[in-house]
Amino acid sequence: MHNIRVVMVDDHRLFALAMQSLFSEADGVRIEAVAGHPSEVEGMIETLAPDIVMTDFSMPDINGAELCSRLSKRFPGIKILCLTMHREAHFIRKMLEAGASGYILKTATKEELLTAFRTLMQGAQYFSPEVTTALAGINTPKHSLETVQILDSLSKREREIIRLIALELTTQEIADKLFISVRTVDSHRQSILEKIGVRNAAGITRFAVEQGLV
Repeated sequence: MHNIRVVMVDDHRLFALAMQSLFSEADGVRIEAVAGHPSEVEGMIETLAPDIVMTDFSMPDINGAELCSRLSKRFPGIKILCLTMHREAHFIRKMLEAGASGYILKTATKEELLTAFRTLMQGAQYFSPEVTTALAGINTPKHSLETVQILDSLSKREREIIRLIALELTTQEIADKLFISVRTVDSHRQSILEKIGVRNAAGITRFAVEQGLV
């Protein structure tokens, strides 16, 4: 059997490079390329024809579920594995509804990742044990209807800004990272404060942590 060929999508460059160096030909897995931005991955798929796309959930401009849905439609045979820190059931369900074949946490071992890759190649799905628990609704924080409505009301850009605020970036740093103006960041921040019902950056950070947005 040929090596399992993987394209990885993750905007955390050092983590992605570490993942790429983790696997060798001896493992039967090769991470052929890393896309630092979701917009790069379709060209990589066309060029490299990977077996699996492994993607994070939280990324700039588009989340993992939206990317998964787009890739599933354009490349029907591609297998998509979500590798993320998010273990909440609503994130998992979004990925599965979008067509993902598996969902694994970034706390996984190399051995578990190898198992996930091989399981997907056999045509089955793979979930981390914690993910299976979350889907079963056991020991999983329950989101109130109000919280679900708030999460659904947040735009992709607002979710990204929430994440960056929680990571303690300044308004100027957020503007530079997202290539938008400080005024636009301030406008988004005000919208976020109103939607989630908090008064300051500390409230935004607390919300981000509680809802698994970072």
